[in-house]
Amino acid sequence: MKEGELLIEALGERKIEYTDIFEQAFAKVAKGSFLLIIGFITAKLLMFLRQFTIIRLLSPSDYGLFSLGFIVATLGILLGNMGLQSGAQRYIAFHQERGEQARARGVILSSIRLLTISSTLVVLCLILLSGPLAKVFGKPDMKTIICYFAPFIPLSMCVEMLSSFYMGFKRVGVRVFIESIGLNLTSLIFILLFLLFYRNVKGAILGLLMAYALVMLAGLVYASRTFPLSLSRAEERAPMGREILAFSLPLFGVYALNFFMEQTDTLMLGHFSTASLLGIYNAAFVLSSSLPFLLAPVASIFMPVASGLVAREALTELKILYQTVTKWVFAFTLPLFLIFFLFPRDTLGLLFGSEYPSAYRALQLLCVGEFINIFLGPNVAAIIAFGHSRILMANFLASAATNVVLNLLFIPRMGINGAAIASFLALALVNGLNSFYLWRRHGVHPFNSTYVKYTLIIVLVAIILYPPFQALLRLSRWMLIATAVLFFLMDLLIMKISGSIDNIDRTFYSFAKERLMKRVEKYIKS
Repeated sequence: MKEGELLIEALGERKIEYTDIFEQAFAKVAKGSFLLIIGFITAKLLMFLRQFTIIRLLSPSDYGLFSLGFIVATLGILLGNMGLQSGAQRYIAFHQERGEQARARGVILSSIRLLTISSTLVVLCLILLSGPLAKVFGKPDMKTIICYFAPFIPLSMCVEMLSSFYMGFKRVGVRVFIESIGLNLTSLIFILLFLLFYRNVKGAILGLLMAYALVMLAGLVYASRTFPLSLSRAEERAPMGREILAFSLPLFGVYALNFFMEQTDTLMLGHFSTASLLGIYNAAFVLSSSLPFLLAPVASIFMPVASGLVAREALTELKILYQTVTKWVFAFTLPLFLIFFLFPRDTLGLLFGSEYPSAYRALQLLCVGEFINIFLGPNVAAIIAFGHSRILMANFLASAATNVVLNLLFIPRMGINGAAIASFLALALVNGLNSFYLWRRHGVHPFNSTYVKYTLIIVLVAIILYPPFQALLRLSRWMLIATAVLFFLMDLLIMKISGSIDNIDRTFYSFAKERLMKRVEKYIKS
């Protein structure tokens, strides 16, 4: 049976005709997601090793100070970006799809000008405010730490800006090899080297700065030779500054609110608790934030592809793509969630040492929030593709406000567990609001019978198998590795025997297999 006929059969009552649009969209997601997934998994591993190195070579107190300084610098990057990275990526993809080269060129040049001005202003403000911020946190050493972190802002913004431009052209490999792999590998090496000589926070920051400076220079050299669009003054360009800024500022609001939603607990713990407790909590946060290791890269390539589908008014293809992508991302993430949620003490103790298992409850709560995030799929990317940035800002505003109130209520009474409760509830709220809006406005949602059935079965099986797995871990924490492998095999087996792989999945597999074989044949012939 041909691919087109198989897809028509798979869609059943929906009776959608097989179209080249659908095949092209899937091909872009499959190809881009594969590269991004490899890059993002590698990046997550390198980032974890980097955090592991810092945690192991610094005391919990010093690690807490480093984490707090890094968050302040990240806030500066967020303010400087103004949402322009995502706005530029979306508009480049949109205008390229329509063949409007002058407008795509205008987006790039306008973004460069705006980001240059904003990064300069942010660095100056951060240096001037370093003293008052140190007083707010009640930690005098933070003034020096914030000043050391200041150069990190323009370096990071430059790398992110270049990556977003290439993503707009669907050149995923640049992001993978320069930002995801190159940046994280270089930072791991330099942080390790500097910490071996300077066993303090300053050494970790200097290693980070050196790595970002080298990667930025390498990225600019590469772009000067390979950029997909000429930016010469002689080339036609359309003024896009106002248009892209009007679209991006609501996104800036979204990302700022998302940042506060994710980091309010850390910032408020920095005020209410000691640096040592903050370091212990951040170890749990490092683990929970690794769970979307598939969702993040898939969402990155899904957004420009979905923007192209919206431009072509191919809504049905977009709905199918959303459901299938969500199911597979969730399926391959679930085993890791089960390990972190069911065995939090063993995970923290094995990875970070005897001081960190006290954050086991916080780890469980944070993981539940990420579970909901992954289960509902790339809803933020889909809403951006539809152009509803103001709706995103409203949803994140509601969630961020909720997070602040809950942290004020819970942290003084419950410490790190209170911070985790607030984060979990805020993450659940924003994902619920985003997914509800997508469903009501466009009919886009992740749920079908195979997805729901698979989720219920594997959760039930995990509950049944929890006691024997817990008995294994009493023998040794190192049995956690074997347990993780067993969970992954169980996941694959349940997908197979429960009928969770439907005809659409088989169609996607046939697409991917055909393209893989063509690439292999081309490589052999060459």
